[in-house]
Amino acid sequence: MGNPKLDKSLRKAAAKGDVAEIARLLGAGADKEACGGFFSMGLNALGNAVSNGKYDAAKLLLEHGA
Repeated sequence: MGNPKLDKSLRKAAAKGDVAEIARLLGAGADKEACGGFFSMGLNALGNAVSNGKYDAAKLLLEHGA
């Protein structure tokens, strides 16, 4: 299980499409499958990236097993 703070940061970075931050957070141990709460509509990082049209971020997450 990941660190909730890292996991939330990963979901935010994915929603913004910040691939450098996504890579850093994955390296730090963020859980790419962790789902968010109400404000992220229960989506994980991949869901946040796709729903916001951040396809480079989605590709990176998929390359890391999301």
